[in-house]
Amino acid sequence: MHKFERLHIVFGMMRDKAAETILQLLPSDAIYYFCAPDLIRALPTSRVANPAANMGMHGECYSSVKEALEAAKKHASKEDLIYIGGSTFVVAEVI
Repeated sequence: MHKFERLHIVFGMMRDKAAETILQLLPSDAIYYFCAPDLIRALPTSRVANPAANMGMHGECYSSVKEALEAAKKHASKEDLIYIGGSTFVVAEVI
């Protein structure tokens, strides 16, 4: 198990996934950076961020995966952990 102070999550999904169902599996105390992969099938960030906010999750929307990751890196300290996920397409844009 990795120890860290704060968890930062760069997160995006595809349109064919149930955002509310997946968001219920994620920690509410993380800092979220909502984004959408550069694909027509991507779920708009507001359709992820709005239900997340209703569940008590806090974060901001970004226009790209790259922008979301840059923001996470800017806000995270060396003791923090940045997780990138939601869709493998989000991860692929980082790689």
